[in-house]
Amino acid sequence: MKVYIRTFLLKHTLPLYFKKFGALYAGLGYV
Repeated sequence: MKVYIRTFLLKHTLPLYFKKFGALYAGLGYV
């Protein structure tokens, strides 16, 4: 269940995370 929720969040909020934490994710290598 937790994995499903995480996948759902990633698919639907990833763009928002990139907008807010783009530099952070870039530093972590998520881009």
